[in-house]
Amino acid sequence: QIELPMSIIMPLLGIDMLPTSVVNIVMLDTSGAVVANYLNDAYNRQRTMSLRTYLDMAGVSLDDPIQGKLSEFPDNTDANGPQRPKARITGMSIIIRAELSNSWSQANFDGLTAKITVQAIPSWNSHMTVNFLDSQGSTETTTYYGVSVKVARRGVMSWFQLNEVIYTWSLYSAWLQIPFYFVFYFAVCCLGTLSSVFTGFLYESVDLHQEFNGTSARMLELTYGFHDVHDEEEADRTVWGVTRERLQNRMDVILEHDQNLDKAERTQFTNYIFDITATSMPSGNRAIHLEDYRNPHMTNENLLFNDVLQIVDSDRSSGNILERLFMDDSLKEFSATAEKAEQKILGKVKAKRSMSATKIEGFDARMAQARKQKTLRVMATTNTIARCKYGQEIADAMMANLEEAFNKMHDTCDQVTDT
Repeated sequence: QIELPMSIIMPLLGIDMLPTSVVNIVMLDTSGAVVANYLNDAYNRQRTMSLRTYLDMAGVSLDDPIQGKLSEFPDNTDANGPQRPKARITGMSIIIRAELSNSWSQANFDGLTAKITVQAIPSWNSHMTVNFLDSQGSTETTTYYGVSVKVARRGVMSWFQLNEVIYTWSLYSAWLQIPFYFVFYFAVCCLGTLSSVFTGFLYESVDLHQEFNGTSARMLELTYGFHDVHDEEEADRTVWGVTRERLQNRMDVILEHDQNLDKAERTQFTNYIFDITATSMPSGNRAIHLEDYRNPHMTNENLLFNDVLQIVDSDRSSGNILERLFMDDSLKEFSATAEKAEQKILGKVKAKRSMSATKIEGFDARMAQARKQKTLRVMATTNTIARCKYGQEIADAMMANLEEAFNKMHDTCDQVTDT
């Protein structure tokens, strides 16, 4: 009996692991040639073969001369010599080897295939049996001489097993990482100063407070660079931009000594940058705004600028439960400080958001409402950046009114002096 390995995929697909209804029987001689075969034979059918068939498959005969015994048994083939009885073999050991497989590579058979080979060993076989006849110890001994048959069986079954593939791949993946671990820890622990250098590249210290400060500082730096390069101002000097001509001049200066790019290639390079980043000004002309200039500079930051704004914005909803739970303590403190400062400026405790509260849409509408009510209460529902913009507009309006009043006062003084 052959114990078959477990398979998961084949039962799920409704495929029999072995076609047990039929079996192919192939009989081979000592040279490996096929002597007989029974294809698609019934699996439980019994077949009988004569002793002569097995002897023929082994290539031997009981009438063959005894090899190696000529000195004990003289040859009787001499015509002039005495005619003695011919010495013949009266016994032999036959070993029948049956190999059961579903993937025999030497023949194109489907399903189970039983490959049968026979080996014969000439020998003086005898088998003695002893029978006890009575209680006094009388025995009967019988000795049998002839041919003894032994059967050796084995089987090899094979098919695709997904669980074995997964197991082998998992084991391979786990063992494959061991050399990398040795090399990694050797590099970060055993090389002195070089280990410190490697550790600095491999590990990054996360400090959200420092990241926030660094991102804000670099944002101020690139804003200063934008004001140095911009050449377009619109909407009463509140909207700035970099034109294509200004960008082309700057790129020509930067790439002047680069031998790889000629004038046409520099122009193509500039046009590509401008077309990707530029947006429309209030007049309809295309230019690179401050936001367009800032976004490419901030893409390589670990802490994105939009994340900074959301942390600063005290009016933003606090996020989900997990965000509030895992928020860094320094950022919690920063948000609380910003909210307290805002409440102090507004002169009241900031009211919580209400879904039913009346919302004023648009910058102009908010400004008109603030001027009409002569209060900054309308700004409490906006974020910090918007409040800064509203404050700047109000300050500009107040400065314009003061300037107009001073001009009238100056004109009045001049009229009084002339009189």
